[in-house]
Amino acid sequence: MDPSAPLWTVLGNLPAWWWALLGLCMAGFALLRGFVRERPNAARERGLRALAEQCGEAESASEQASLDTLRDAPRAARQRASRGPAGSHALYRTPWYLFLGDSAADLPRLLSVAREPAPIAHDGIWHWTALRSMVAIAADPAVVESPDAPRTRRAWCHALLALAQERGRLPINGIVVCVDARRLQQERAVVAADAARLRRGVDHVASQLRLRLPIHVVVTGLQALDGYATVRAALPDAVRA
Repeated sequence: MDPSAPLWTVLGNLPAWWWALLGLCMAGFALLRGFVRERPNAARERGLRALAEQCGEAESASEQASLDTLRDAPRAARQRASRGPAGSHALYRTPWYLFLGDSAADLPRLLSVAREPAPIAHDGIWHWTALRSMVAIAADPAVVESPDAPRTRRAWCHALLALAQERGRLPINGIVVCVDARRLQQERAVVAADAARLRRGVDHVASQLRLRLPIHVVVTGLQALDGYATVRAALPDAVRA
């Protein structure tokens, strides 16, 4: 073979079996890459499915109907993301954040005052809202306040499974822990108990989804504190909620 020959001439002179071998190698590499990429997703889904089975069957037809519709919200959010020109590739472009908080944190009110909120679904155990920069998933306060209640545990395990099924590679991008400002003013033992419950909820989600997630803390209910109006009036318009 002439070493001075153009590259396309050299490639054109290669035997057919060489191209067949190259194609076979590329196909094998693609299959291996897909297997390695999807293996954690499959393991996550198997683990969550097993956990959901351990929680037992629904106690009533209405509870079973509620469990059957838990996948509707993440599916609607996924379809919403794929409407643009990027299609299914846009699924991970807008982050999904899980909001955890007790009744005092009042997550529905927090999300309702966000700029241009667009409700997606409210299916009992969670409330989905599309914001300009994220999809916010507000867990029901029962997830924090009574996580061991059979019905709550069943619903939450099925909810996490639905997340893994609809957004396999990265079910959520992070967790937002919400705490009411007035609760932080309570006695130390009360604050410690609240913190322990929230920590348990965060640990459960992270362990079951098998993800290392960023944790954000938001203090709600600041408007009830003395001096709030004065501080808010001093802020620039651009940073006011």
